[in-house]
Amino acid sequence: MLRKTLSSPGILIVEGKPLIALDMEYTLHEAGFRSVTLFTSCRDASEHIFRSTPSLAIVDVHLKDGGCLDLCRELVSRNVPIIVSSVVAVRDADEVFRNVVWLPKPIRPADLVWTVAKALVES
Repeated sequence: MLRKTLSSPGILIVEGKPLIALDMEYTLHEAGFRSVTLFTSCRDASEHIFRSTPSLAIVDVHLKDGGCLDLCRELVSRNVPIIVSSVVAVRDADEVFRNVVWLPKPIRPADLVWTVAKALVES
């Protein structure tokens, strides 16, 4: 029942390394989450969210086109739960990161699924 309830939300993955993004997508699909959208740049993800607000976002805050601070601010303004997936902790860098969930890389698949499910239930 929980699996079916959580399978419909749109999940946005913003990850600069395509193989990591694809691995996350595969892991989430295997867990029953069907609507997953991937972007490897903050700019493309930012353009996307103006057309469609996700139910949850998994964001690496340091990508090759820069930081994702503006993207994260916009997601927070829309009450979208954010999971930060990063090697570098930037919690103190900006207030927007103080209330998000942090998953340090490398991420175990079970931790990813559990954290996403928990964030969606709590939102």
